Amino acid sequence: MEANRDVELELTALERRLDEVVRESRRRERRHRITLLLLGAPFLVAATVTVKNADLLIDRNGSNSYDIKLRGNDGAADRDVSVRNVAGGGTYRLGVYDNSGATELWTVTKDGDSTLTRNLNVNGDVTLGDGAGDAIKTRGKLNRVVVVDGTAEPSIQNALNALPASGGTVFIPEGTYVITSALTLPAGRNNVTIQGAGRGTIIQSASTAANLLYVDSGRTGIVVRDLFLRYSVAPTAGGQRGVHFQGGIDCVVTGCWFENCYYGVAAIGDATYAVRRLIVSGNQFVSCSYGVWFFGTNASYYVQRCKVSDNVMEMGGAGWFGIMIEFANVTSITGNVVNDPGSYGIWNSLSVRTTVSGNSVSSSGSSGIRNASSPYATISGNSIQDSGSDGIQNDSSSDVAITGNAVYNSATSGIANSGAVVTISGNTVRIAGSFGVYSGSSRCVISSNTIESAAGDGIYNNWGTYASISGNVVYAPGGMGIHNEGAVVSITGNSISWAGTYGIYNQYGDEVAIGSNVVYYPGAMGICSDGEWVDYSARVDIDGNPIIGSTKALWAAYSGRA
Repeated sequence: MEANRDVELELTALERRLDEVVRESRRRERRHRITLLLLGAPFLVAATVTVKNADLLIDRNGSNSYDIKLRGNDGAADRDVSVRNVAGGGTYRLGVYDNSGATELWTVTKDGDSTLTRNLNVNGDVTLGDGAGDAIKTRGKLNRVVVVDGTAEPSIQNALNALPASGGTVFIPEGTYVITSALTLPAGRNNVTIQGAGRGTIIQSASTAANLLYVDSGRTGIVVRDLFLRYSVAPTAGGQRGVHFQGGIDCVVTGCWFENCYYGVAAIGDATYAVRRLIVSGNQFVSCSYGVWFFGTNASYYVQRCKVSDNVMEMGGAGWFGIMIEFANVTSITGNVVNDPGSYGIWNSLSVRTTVSGNSVSSSGSSGIRNASSPYATISGNSIQDSGSDGIQNDSSSDVAITGNAVYNSATSGIANSGAVVTISGNTVRIAGSFGVYSGSSRCVISSNTIESAAGDGIYNNWGTYASISGNVVYAPGGMGIHNEGAVVSITGNSISWAGTYGIYNQYGDEVAIGSNVVYYPGAMGICSDGEWVDYSARVDIDGNPIIGSTKALWAAYSGRA
């Protein structure tokens, strides 16, 4: 009995010891790694391998240059999965496959190239760049990029239709894409970029009736870039529009080529869909009737704060206007080149606060720049040559500044103005078929201009009252240097050389001060004040005007003082 009791105690102790060994083994399993040394032989597992709280290392060459490493949380670093490129090269790759095991969904090669063959949905921030600070960061989900590849997306319209509701990019590779109807965006799509590969991406209409790209319903954030949009025949009707916006906010057209369009880019705003902050920049227009046309419908100005800049327009003499703006508010037209338009180079009408600056217009059929019924405009730093009418025409527009422009060889006047409160200053006019500067309204300032070889008068103030004509240099006009018909006018500090007739001619002007001018070699006389009727040219003060090289320096008939 005593012996049996001793055996039972020993068995109980042994069981306890075995339990302690098992528990210690489990604790060690959690702390230790499992290392499989393959030694070049394949490692096949026919069942699921589960490693908890440990690392799994598959070491092909035994030198800790792991082919595959699955590392758990060991206190120093958190879980990672890696494929290490072993010295000596090879074709190591990390592949993620579909359920069948036949299709790679995501592959990473030993060179670091990554291929993703399915949609990528990203929540949170994503940084795209080269790791050296040249990065682009986007918040939220990445918009989808749809490529017109001829297979999954066989046409441009199919690609546009495939865009998600959040928008995205349609990329159109090089090639000629012939369309029979206008390309359109699906309903509700905003923040869309339609991008080609440059001049080699050609979108061509098979007819003359349709728009090439129609952006309707006041879309937001539409970008059209790097495309060649053309019609196969010369424009015949207003329906031939390269890109047409019916309303639109914060949209851009850039880096495109337009050919044979009636309107290259057309934007129409109305009470339902206004056009705001549209930018048309860096495009080329060839043989289009109108390069750019903005139309705001009425004096509510439904085209607002838009910009037309740095475009080149080769109109071919058959078109109408390079740039045409109507019913717009705060438009900027800068740095454009317009060659050979059939009518006007730049036409701005029925608009307010327009800036026309730094443009070059040549060989226009009519005026190079026309500002009509558009107050508070600035026309500055432009170059106009070989215009079929006036170089710059300001028609019935008040509070306008025309400054620092260069006008060469205009068929009629270099600068013609019929608006009140207009400043014409610092311009250069050479060779004008009529007047160098013509002004026919009140409270205008004509100062510091250089006028050479006008066929008519150098400066003609036609009944413009309360005018100031000062500091101008007039050389070799065919008619008079300065011709005034307005009352309450100051003509001071001008220099006139080789005038065809009179240096300064005050005709009918009442309350006129003519002082400190210099007249060289006039064809007739230096200064003439001739009222023709007793009631005119009274109270004229002519004082301190040197006249050189004239047989008759001064003639003052029916004048108050001379």
